Amino acid sequence: MSYYVITQGRGNITLFLVDRHKTKRQWWCTDLSLAMAFDKYSAAQYSADRLRYKHPDVVDFETARELERENMHNEVINSEHPFSSEALGQWDD
Repeated sequence: MSYYVITQGRGNITLFLVDRHKTKRQWWCTDLSLAMAFDKYSAAQYSADRLRYKHPDVVDFETARELERENMHNEVINSEHPFSSEALGQWDD
């Protein structure tokens, strides 16, 4: 099982700690494929404890997948025009 270090970003987006071997352009990402995957919970917790801001936390793979899906949904919602019928919850089913 894999474990990931997460924190909360702006706009209700969950951020994952980036694997610096994959990219050195950023420290946090919304894409699980760039995130650092730890094999042991203790290693992920050690890494999270070294970070100071935004109260980082450790989650397992299944929770990380759910958070990534929520990120995709929140990004779509945030990109909508604020007065569109979908943003206001007035769409036809």
